Amino acid sequence: MVVAGHSLSDSSLTVARYNTDGTLDTTFAASGIGIYNGTIAIANKRVTIAQQADGKLLIPVFGGIVRLTESGSLDATFGTAGIALPSATAQAAGESYLSVATQKDGKIVAFGADNDGPAIARFNSDGTPDSAFPQISRATAASFDYHAYAFDGYIGAKNSITVGTTVGLVRYTSAAAPDTTFGHGGASWNPNGITGQIDASALQKDGKIVVAGSESAVDGSVPAEAALARYDADGSLDRTFGDNGRVFVAVGDDADLDALVIQRDGRIAAGGYADVGGMHQFLVLRVSRSGHLDRTFDRNGILTSSFAGATSQSVAALALGPANTLVAAGSADEQMAVERILGNGKLDPSFATGGQVALQPEAQTAGATGLLVAADGGITIGGTIGGNFGMIRLLSSGAYDTAFGSAGVVTTTFADAQGNATPSQANALIADANGNLILGGSTGGFGDDPLLPLGGLALARYHADGSLDSSFGNGGKLTDYAAGDFFLIKSLAIQSDGKIVAGGLSSGQVAVARLTDQGLDTTFGFLGVDPVNASLPIAGISYLGGPGFPGKPDDAPVTSVLVEANGGIIAAHGTSLSRLTSS
Repeated sequence: MVVAGHSLSDSSLTVARYNTDGTLDTTFAASGIGIYNGTIAIANKRVTIAQQADGKLLIPVFGGIVRLTESGSLDATFGTAGIALPSATAQAAGESYLSVATQKDGKIVAFGADNDGPAIARFNSDGTPDSAFPQISRATAASFDYHAYAFDGYIGAKNSITVGTTVGLVRYTSAAAPDTTFGHGGASWNPNGITGQIDASALQKDGKIVVAGSESAVDGSVPAEAALARYDADGSLDRTFGDNGRVFVAVGDDADLDALVIQRDGRIAAGGYADVGGMHQFLVLRVSRSGHLDRTFDRNGILTSSFAGATSQSVAALALGPANTLVAAGSADEQMAVERILGNGKLDPSFATGGQVALQPEAQTAGATGLLVAADGGITIGGTIGGNFGMIRLLSSGAYDTAFGSAGVVTTTFADAQGNATPSQANALIADANGNLILGGSTGGFGDDPLLPLGGLALARYHADGSLDSSFGNGGKLTDYAAGDFFLIKSLAIQSDGKIVAGGLSSGQVAVARLTDQGLDTTFGFLGVDPVNASLPIAGISYLGGPGFPGKPDDAPVTSVLVEANGGIIAAHGTSLSRLTSS
């Protein structure tokens, strides 16, 4: 029996060999134990070693692979003085290994990580890098997570390589190409959902939950696909939907879904963008209740469209309109962009110009993130106008509704903790039971990372005519700059009692907050306690992950919140769904 580990302050590779009765095998190394001072140190994690047919041992270490002879000495015929080093490129990337496996032809495959994520390399039997096998890492494998690593793998038929990573399984051919006969495009990254961030969710009448986002390919040169998944009310993947619970749609060179709506007949429409010919276009697709593309909707279930003169467009919100229409809103370059779609998936020629309109209200740069459609066909669009909260309302014809705000436009400026006017960004729009409009986002300035603003949460509530509701917060506006509580709102929902549920990030942590008309609802929250930040938890916020929460996501906000009929709260964050109680 051979055991490998480390000893001494420099974590020197240490190997012991035992007889079958548990005594040290004194014919190995120095009386049964070899301490290889000065060699590359072994990883301070579980590693898997391998034995070749000739009895030689292969041991993964930081930056390479060590081979020992049967007697326990470094094998001078292998690599450099017994250590196989990866290519110069891999060395520069900090590549090191946790596991090795051998092919029948004597070649050696190593699994581990580099500075960017998982890494797989292959060596010839003499320890030199196999130039016929391209280095596989985060740079070439789009789905690899930066914080993940490849912990093990095995060699299959025709020298195929199946890799176990901390984000799922992937299989490559002997030439390092994704094996498309395995999983989806060569990977089984998230068998219970989609691999890309969930950006939208919706509740069906039967309590099932539909989510939308993207599915990344293993190979970075392969386009990401628009993706949907459906879950039963208990959180299990609904295997009756689409392809074993999921729908993947390849459109152009890249595709992603950011908006979702369930039609009255149960069909599901989703919107986002598709990269077509190097330009992001509006993407709207529709699937049947069973998760198959609706061939009655434009071109086999998929509509892509662009706005005149714009080079980058994306749908951020979808809503049902009268007469079985759909309205999509988002951005076209620095404009608020809107289009209305007939039930057959064609643009509605009776709306604006050919079914589309793109606007810069008050001659300011603008983008839409939320959308509401009234029974009369009037369209309210929320987002950011000129660095402030903004809304516009259009008549059913696509012209400005001059009875709303100032000639159809509303902008709202927030102040920072010192009372100075500050930039703000609105990311969600909802309406309450009284017909009031609520915009949510953040204010106080923004750093390099748009997920980590330098200010606090921001909400504004308006009457139906666009005027601020003075009974809400401070003159219609509500902000919170509590210590450590830099809350970025990405999504909103309304409870039956009128309380507001907000999903986003709080001090870099995945979080859901509940608010009354006057601030955080202190009867809600305390799901998690952050041992790193003594100022947390803050009453009114439920923490789902982040710094100090081992094993929890820390890099994705709550992009969608839903309130169930029983008061439960569904929060979508990263590739996960969480359910919270009403308390």
